[in-house]
Formats: sequence, C-alpha cells, structure tokens
Amino acid sequence: MGRVDMRAFGIIAVCMLACLPPACERNTNDPTVASANRHIVTFDSLGGSAINQQAVAPGERLVEPAAPSRAGHTFTGWFTDPACSKPWNFKANTITGDSTLYARWSVNRYTLRYAAGPNGSIGGPAMQAVSHGESGATVTAIPARGHHFVQWSDGSTANPRTDAAVTANVSVTAAFLIKQYPLTYAPGAGGSIAGTALQVVNHGASGSPVTAVPNAGHRFAQWSDGSTANPRTDAAVTGAISATAIFTAEKHRRGIAPPESR
Repeated sequence: MGRVDMRAFGIIAVCMLACLPPACERNTNDPTVASANRHIVTFDSLGGSAINQQAVAPGERLVEPAAPSRAGHTFTGWFTDPACSKPWNFKANTITGDSTLYARWSVNRYTLRYAAGPNGSIGGPAMQAVSHGESGATVTAIPARGHHFVQWSDGSTANPRTDAAVTANVSVTAAFLIKQYPLTYAPGAGGSIAGTALQVVNHGASGSPVTAVPNAGHRFAQWSDGSTANPRTDAAVTGAISATAIFTAEKHRRGIAPPESR
C-alpha cells in the first residue's frame, strides 16, 4: 500500500513541474515581480510624459519604452547621465545595478514667412526662424502709392505685426487694395447741381462731370474750393473732394428788365 502512495506522489509532482513556464518565457522586466535578484531602472523624462520603471535581472537588457512626449520639444534618446552626454544602447547595454536613464530633448524650431500681395511690400525680416515659445521680429505691410493695407491672409489686421509665443510655423501674405475717395458736389443758395452729386473714384482716376446750374436771376460764381470750372471734372484724384457751388444774385438797373423777361 505504501508503494502505491509513493507512485501517486511522483505522478503529481511531475504534473506540477510540467505546468510551470520555462524560465526563458518569464517576463523578467515586469516591475511588479518582486525579487532580490533584480535591479530597478527608473526613466526620468526631464519634463516629458511619465515612463514606467522596469525590474531587470543582472546582465539582461532593458525593453525600450515608447518615446515620451513634451510640448514644443522633440525626444532624441535616453542617456545615463542628467547632462545627456552618454547614450544608452537598448540593443547592446545590459543592467548591472539599480540605475536611472534620462531623456534628452531638442527645442522645436519654427519658420515665420511674411509675403506681400500685389501693390505692396514687406518691411522687416520676411523670413525668420524662432524656437518654441519665442517671439518673432516685427514686420510691416507697406502699401504702394495710392493703396492701403487690408489684412494678413490669416485674418490678422495688426500692422506692424509681431508674432509672440510661437508654437507652430507661420506663413502669411499681406493683402492690399487701391484707395477710393468720395467726390461730393452740393449747390449753394440760388442754384442746383446737374450730374452725379456723390461719386466714388479710385486713386488716380477721374470723376464724372458735374454742372452748377443757377436759378433764374442768379449766376454761378465759383466752387467753395476756389475752382471756377463749370462744368467741372475732377481728374487724377488723390483724395476726397467736397465742393459747394456758390451762386450770386444778378443786379439789374432800374427800368431795365432782366434778359429772360425781354
């Protein structure tokens, strides 16, 4: 009976050993596995996203973690010193004790491009390079003669313009339009205006003719800006014009009827 019990015990022991995974298949880098014969490796991302530590057996290699992230920076690798002068090679280096690896970062650089559309130019550095969070140099959209600045292609109307705290590339074009001027002609007492009394013309263009028409018993004297032209056509306009026709009553000698009554 004792011989049968020993035989059964042996079968149970063999089955238990068969259920254990081979040592080569165990995850020796699992930081949750406690062991006196493992070393803890900590990843210091130096301002980046957190990386889990690893528990590694002596002489084994680390599992390279996913790259951390950090706003405005690019990750460039893991190093064994805080100054990031000694790189860690995950394919070759092995663990010999508890240690810390440090992330190295390069600050992102951005390009600022400023261009002028038709009838204008850019004052200041039209092409710039700045680091993340820095400000660019001031630029000015300069309109050609007879034109005015409207806005930048990104909707900004700042002029001069300084892009501050830059976090991405900037590429904008300044838009310009030709200036337009109002021409306003009004009659004074004793007359009226024939033609278009209110006009809008482009810089350098000409308005349409207007005539100061006196009422009966009046005559046209001049416009309020000193012009005596009648009809009047303002040519090569470079600014707003507002002119009023001045009329005077005709004087008649006693006993002599005015011409229109003869």
